[in-house]
Amino acid sequence: MIFEGIKINGIWVYQPQEKQKIFHEKILNRAENGLRDFMFGGAQKGGKSESLRWEGHRNNLQYPRLRGLLIRSSFPELERTHLTRIGYDLPSAVGHYNQQKHVFNYYNDSVLEFGYGERKEDFRQYLSAEYDFILIDELTTIPFDFSYLLRSRLAASRKDFIPFWACATNPGDVAHVDVRNYFVKKTNIDPEKYPLYNPNEVFFLPATVYDNKILLDRDPEVLKRLKKMSKRDQLKY
Repeated sequence: MIFEGIKINGIWVYQPQEKQKIFHEKILNRAENGLRDFMFGGAQKGGKSESLRWEGHRNNLQYPRLRGLLIRSSFPELERTHLTRIGYDLPSAVGHYNQQKHVFNYYNDSVLEFGYGERKEDFRQYLSAEYDFILIDELTTIPFDFSYLLRSRLAASRKDFIPFWACATNPGDVAHVDVRNYFVKKTNIDPEKYPLYNPNEVFFLPATVYDNKILLDRDPEVLKRLKKMSKRDQLKY
């Protein structure tokens, strides 16, 4: 299946750029390609976080009564990246954001929950629930054991839906090595931690700022600013 974007009442509300489109289509076609774990990772400004949030919208608009979860390491980061935008993504007739509960409710009874945490204690509230899909933004900022534990809460609420785990991240930070081994290198996998690990179910899509043509057209000097970053901050997978 091909994904061109999301159109509501004849109006495009989301049209992915080429690299974003690949990310969405790999998830969309997981029944055929066998993939279950997805990561869109690499350089800053590649459109990764936006793709993640819209992947949540795409599934919840397509399937009634789904429950999804989108996580970041802290509430300020969650707010800056997603919560300030969520109210403008879709027409009010399609759904609305509950600011007190940090939940987006769709017209078809699907739900996208927003959460945050970087310690094991932070994730206890999510471990008592089940989700059709789990999205983690900036995966390397959270210890990988905690993110993987959260993945265990995947459970299908519909017979026609395959649960999945999708992540986006820049390189570096506390989980860089574990994330690289799991998604990119697919080596040094501890069989005790990941007894059913199957590299054929894991997909990695590299991102660069050059993939974000909309940003480059709007702000050409972003390239110059990124090149002035330290070698550490320019770390790649």
